Amino acid sequence: GGGGAASALRGAEKAWRLAAFGRGGNGKARPGVHPGAQGRKRAGPPVWTSPFHHSNASARAPTARVSRQLLPNILLAIADDLQRSDLGSYNHDAWMTKLTPHIDSIGARGGGRTFLDAHTSSPLCTPSRLAMLTGRYASCAYANAAAGVSSSAGTSIASTASSSTGAFVSGGVGASEAGKGFDGGKSGGGAHASVARRMVRQMGLNGTMTFSPEVPSLDFNLELSPSRSSADEGGAPLTMGHVLREHGYATGFVGKWHLGHPRSSISTEERRRVQRASASAWKQVRESVLQEYKAVQALVRRAGFDYAERIYVNNLYPEQHVLPSAMLHHNVEWIAEGAAKFIATPRGVPFMLFVSWTLPHNPDASESINADPRYTPGGMWACNRSVILAQRAAVRKAANASSPQPRYGHKHYPLALAWLDAGMGT
Repeated sequence: GGGGAASALRGAEKAWRLAAFGRGGNGKARPGVHPGAQGRKRAGPPVWTSPFHHSNASARAPTARVSRQLLPNILLAIADDLQRSDLGSYNHDAWMTKLTPHIDSIGARGGGRTFLDAHTSSPLCTPSRLAMLTGRYASCAYANAAAGVSSSAGTSIASTASSSTGAFVSGGVGASEAGKGFDGGKSGGGAHASVARRMVRQMGLNGTMTFSPEVPSLDFNLELSPSRSSADEGGAPLTMGHVLREHGYATGFVGKWHLGHPRSSISTEERRRVQRASASAWKQVRESVLQEYKAVQALVRRAGFDYAERIYVNNLYPEQHVLPSAMLHHNVEWIAEGAAKFIATPRGVPFMLFVSWTLPHNPDASESINADPRYTPGGMWACNRSVILAQRAAVRKAANASSPQPRYGHKHYPLALAWLDAGMGT
């Protein structure tokens, strides 16, 4: 990343701590308090408190306009399938501490915090990401069912609903303030859509059998793909990117998307031709690869991100990408450089960057780290190959790759953690 990029990421880390913990009157980090939050009494359940919280008032009107000098930069990083025990800061194992020093330092440096009782809306990639980006439960994605929005699996989520029974599921937590998302439930059909469900025989907690609406499976059949050109026109639910952008933020996204595919004009036959092509045949498939990648970028921009670069549209499985399978690998340095470039860009406004790492999810990190670093979903990366190879050699040394520890689809799992940490330390 170079000195400038490293400095930019360190500055972003400081801003991230400020975003998470706020400022006191003396300008120092103060847990749980944000500018303008002191002295404010709130009724009801706890809500996210920030200068741009939408509260119970108008869905898009901020509670208070805050000077841009007080608005922090925000760096939100997600590591795919990372477990608490993978980090030295949580399990305090000397070996693990050596693997993840940069990630561990986030919670250790001046005013940082680690969390011991965190929860997720879902144990799977897609629904948990949708909840994080929209502030809604994943079940609210069924608001798109009426429009027949296609999922990343190629099927319509509308197909899970049956209009013949007359049974509907609505309300519940989705009707509460907590389920309305960042826009108060005013886009994408409301907090929860009333979608027809077939009636099934189910056993209650007291052992009695009743007929009740079937609860649909929420896994990889969801997507955040706007059915129209923008959220304002009734497309996808408002995301944190939309909200922050409305309040003067520059917004960026790099890394794994996994919230749906764009409407592709590339035929199934052409996709298969590209996927079967060798890396040496790159020039013969270049046009199709770049056409699809630009469509992916446009999809992410519509979800509220001005800067959409270094993107993996889905998990690293060949059938999910328009790319020669030989070129589909984890590429931590490619993602990290994209993040550093966004952070280092001069601007007179605060920024929010969502960094979504592909690791430590499979496939095997050792195969990827030994692959040509120029291979990316966006084509051939014009990088300094010798510099990247030297960085990867340092990662292998830190992970002691000569003593394999197979786990979670990796031949040497510590290598996946060390490589991820190197990206965070760029």
